[in-house]
Amino acid sequence: MENLLYWVWLSEKCAPDTPTFSILYHTFGSVEKIYSATEEELTKVFSLNNKQITALSDKKTDRAVEILKICQKENIGILPYGDELFPSRLRTIKNPPVLLYYKGRLPDFDKEVCIGTVGTRTPSPYGCRCAYEISFDLALNGAFVVSGMAFGIDSVCHKAALDAGGKTVAVLGCGVDIVYPKENSELYDSLSVSGTLISEYAPGTKATRYSFPQRNRIISGLSLGTLVIEAQIKSGAMITAQKTKEQNRDLFAIPGRLGEYNSLGPNSLIQSGAIAVKDANDILREYEFLYPEKIRLNPIKNKANNSKYNPENAVLLKSKPKKTILQQSFFKKEEFENITLKTEEEILPSFDNLPDEQRKVALCLSKNTPKTLEEIAKDTNISVSDIMSSLTILEIQGIVNALPGGCFILS
Repeated sequence: MENLLYWVWLSEKCAPDTPTFSILYHTFGSVEKIYSATEEELTKVFSLNNKQITALSDKKTDRAVEILKICQKENIGILPYGDELFPSRLRTIKNPPVLLYYKGRLPDFDKEVCIGTVGTRTPSPYGCRCAYEISFDLALNGAFVVSGMAFGIDSVCHKAALDAGGKTVAVLGCGVDIVYPKENSELYDSLSVSGTLISEYAPGTKATRYSFPQRNRIISGLSLGTLVIEAQIKSGAMITAQKTKEQNRDLFAIPGRLGEYNSLGPNSLIQSGAIAVKDANDILREYEFLYPEKIRLNPIKNKANNSKYNPENAVLLKSKPKKTILQQSFFKKEEFENITLKTEEEILPSFDNLPDEQRKVALCLSKNTPKTLEEIAKDTNISVSDIMSSLTILEIQGIVNALPGGCFILS
């Protein structure tokens, strides 16, 4: 693409997992117009602060040129939002990435049965075995295994997919030229050759405590559904589960053993409506009619007779799961409470910082009862055209969700 330089420039101006890019793209319509926008034009864009306006007014492309040179040298591909190959699954999520950097073979995600597989960095032997067996069968039967290459469950899932001779995608919380964690250097090399490494962060970008939660929306966004294997309540895997629900994707969970920290996450998800999974077919059946040419729904066979099956790759010597709740004398009751995901009964956020018309539109909506444009107009005394404009901005910001039939609710 001739405008690839502008896309890289823009990606350095827009913080990941924020509405900045969506608002800019909706306002100007193309990356060229965003690049050409004057400071005066940027000032008129709703929600841009002075720091963002100053950054976007700086048209220097030195950093973008440097990134492009690194990508060419390191054989790193770039897939911008404006490219026809950019996954439509990612276009529809809240705060989509400006672009994706990748190494390896780039799949046509929209034509593949991609399943996210996530879990704790400190799994139990039970969790490792479940992760390996289910991921192996998913890959063996035609699905793409999408995970984050973190130590623990993620690594096991990637290894299982590779052992099965299937396809797997790692979404990184750092640049695609960085091996993180270092213990996964061999896995990184295998994914570079036989799988795919993807990141929204420029080459050379190191992982931070914020980058992993940010990348989780991409794992779930690329996937038709996400499987949570073992996870504590406050964990990255549960953030991915929340993103999965927000993106209206399928959520699966493996029932965990009662009384263990790593079981709290998946068990609470099942209580909240996630599909309980005992084997890969429980997931694949959800998509066999939509993707009959991709899915090979076979009986789960005895893996001991499969020459590709390598259960040693499910063993993590450095994994140290927390002790069970019953073994911990310092366990507090309040740590076990409020373990379910957010519900529609939560307290609604304040909209005092919104412009008057958008605030009125947001306040007349609820999380429970959808309303049409006509109903919103009747309740707010605002014209339908102005309501549509307000709803567009509110939807980009993640405050409002559009439903089939022209109805709207709060997110």
